[in-house]
Amino acid sequence: PNLAIAQAASQEVKVMLNGDGGDEQFGGYRRYFLAKHSAKLKAMKHFTELFSATDRPRRSIMGFMKRVGRIMKQTEGKQYLSYTVDMLQAEDLAAIWKRGDLAQTAEKLVERKKMGQLKELDQLMHYDRKFNLLSGILVKMDRASMAYSVEARSPFLDHELFDFTSHLPDDFKIRGNKRKYLLKELYANKLPKEVVNAKKISFEAPLDQWLQTAFAPLIDQYLKDASAKLYQYLHFQEVQKILNRTHYQERNQDYLLYSLLVLSIWLEENT
Repeated sequence: PNLAIAQAASQEVKVMLNGDGGDEQFGGYRRYFLAKHSAKLKAMKHFTELFSATDRPRRSIMGFMKRVGRIMKQTEGKQYLSYTVDMLQAEDLAAIWKRGDLAQTAEKLVERKKMGQLKELDQLMHYDRKFNLLSGILVKMDRASMAYSVEARSPFLDHELFDFTSHLPDDFKIRGNKRKYLLKELYANKLPKEVVNAKKISFEAPLDQWLQTAFAPLIDQYLKDASAKLYQYLHFQEVQKILNRTHYQERNQDYLLYSLLVLSIWLEENT
């Protein structure tokens, strides 16, 4: 999607502004709503059991609520991983990893970035700025725009604005069920209502379709072949369970399979 935007923009302009940082600064992700109200959710004793038996799709409302129930039981580092990439966690690695204990797990890497005594919402937004924004969103936009010789700039990440929003009380980020509360209030009379109140739309590639079509030959070559270098590190049968969708159904399976595919290709080309 970033490449498509950059290609289209390059036909008309040399500099473009983007909205990167708007969610991380003003509270746009739905996980922020959960973080703000996490104490209430944890206090609901039967909350996690209520949704634990559902078999609805992961992205459905019921599937999302089951995920929330799982998140509410976890430690901080695991919570962040479940909120975001939602792939394998430390307890899963015992079954799939062939080389004994890991010195550093993803959960520990997250918790190393913990900042002081921030409240849960601010801590989650801090993690997003350190990981999701720096290592993902900004990297994608920079590479895509440079590929078409377009300069992409992120006004929401102006350092003075960043400092200001970092000290905002929670109610200016999320109020009631409205996320990005301050930003929407500021522009309520300046932009059309259908823009201000628009439903948030994910800006993601259709991985589920690609895995079944364009990437299918790569999966056969790099994940279904037991001689692949990947299996010097991971158990072949466990990866096949993920491929067959018989394990980890509650996780982000498409993202997990894509990550395993990229890892396998990298190992073949670089080791």
